[in-house]
Amino acid sequence: MAQFFKSSYSKGMLLFTILTLCIFIYCIFRMALWLQQKPDDAHRLVFGCLAILILAILTVYAYASQIKGIEVTSDHLFIKKKIGEIAIKTDNIQYIRHKKDIMWDVRLWGISGLFGHFGWFWNQRNGNYFAIANNGNNLVEIKTANKCYVVSCDRYEELLELLGQPK
Repeated sequence: MAQFFKSSYSKGMLLFTILTLCIFIYCIFRMALWLQQKPDDAHRLVFGCLAILILAILTVYAYASQIKGIEVTSDHLFIKKKIGEIAIKTDNIQYIRHKKDIMWDVRLWGISGLFGHFGWFWNQRNGNYFAIANNGNNLVEIKTANKCYVVSCDRYEELLELLGQPK
């Protein structure tokens, strides 16, 4: 029987996401006004459309990649995203434990703020790891033989207990 552990936003992350989206919308609006000033300027048109496209793609990608929760079945742990999932066999999990913080870890190729923390991060304890989290207070570190994941989960204590790991 599968158990689902939801991942909710922290208040700070939700506020930061709303603020970032407002800034993006304002930038797109200003870029559209800037493009109207000289509509026949090809360089301006290409630059403006490219900037708008980058902001739109970044927003859609961050939204689609955010975590919904973690599902545990008899033989798998699934990290559920808005679109897609990551499947980890429970036999392959070396350890799973609570992670205290992600804010001071180095972002190798990732973002923090827009719909949470997402991407490749590094710290001295774990080395490189892949993070999908929208609440920096409820983090779980999942280590397999070839990868380390950091995800957020509202009831992380129950998840750790279910998988038989120390809190």
